[in-house]
Amino acid sequence: MHRTLLIAYAPRPQGEDALRLGRSLSDVLEMDRAVVEVIDWPDGLVLDGDLEIVTRERREELAEHVVAEFGSAPADIIVRSGGSAGRVIQAEAAALAARLLVIGSAHHGPIGDAVLGATGETVILDAPCAVAIAPRRYTESSDHEIRRIGVGFDGSAEAWTALETAVGVAGLVGGTVSVIVVARFPSWSHATAYATLTLAEYHERDLEEREEMMRSGLERVPAPIRGEGVVITGPPGEVLAEHSRDLDLMLVGSRGYGRLKRTILGSTSRKLLRNAHCPVLITPRGAGLDPLELRTAAASVRS
Repeated sequence: MHRTLLIAYAPRPQGEDALRLGRSLSDVLEMDRAVVEVIDWPDGLVLDGDLEIVTRERREELAEHVVAEFGSAPADIIVRSGGSAGRVIQAEAAALAARLLVIGSAHHGPIGDAVLGATGETVILDAPCAVAIAPRRYTESSDHEIRRIGVGFDGSAEAWTALETAVGVAGLVGGTVSVIVVARFPSWSHATAYATLTLAEYHERDLEEREEMMRSGLERVPAPIRGEGVVITGPPGEVLAEHSRDLDLMLVGSRGYGRLKRTILGSTSRKLLRNAHCPVLITPRGAGLDPLELRTAAASVRS
């Protein structure tokens, strides 16, 4: 069974980051590679044939560049012109029945951070598959190995999909899975002694529930994969971003609304992407627990 990973490329550093992450992930996940580039409508065109010439020449240039990066030609090299880049990328992912779409970050924001621009946000909000986002300057990193995998876990159906996907990736690479649960306690500036005691009791109960949630997640990490769990207090997006310093890949699930089999960003994911220090992979809704079909890949490795 063919499983396609589509890389959204642009001839700038962020496009190179996406290309490098796409190479790493396709190697790890044993997926066919495809590359799409959306170019601006060339000035001065008169005939449809002129556009065909421009896109054909750009496709040849892109193919040469991609072969130099991968060492072999991908399954498809696609060049499109005009329209919303985000919508074109979504359409190509759907046409290829891609399991994973890889994009780069926007050109602004602090160095090293994964910051979404308009195209990236459009792609993620309604992507027909999982989306992986490369942090800025990923190409310049000395280590592109994917072994330390983290999951932002809150017990939701979407979080279970992210966890199962992380387990699948770790099984292919012999890596570790970190189940990261965030406890965000409420606070009030004024409280009576009784209310303060009640709040403290609430904190303790909530922390116990979060720790139980973390343990239930860890139970789904089978041997011989090494699993570890952590419960951290703080704003979820910021906490996950800080924890990403020690990871090679962070997974989160889509929000619990929106159309089925689509990814969609919530506030936690947005904050994570603004400050992530490693690639982030967002799994889609409604695609089951194995949206990348990693169990199929793992079965073929074992056979």
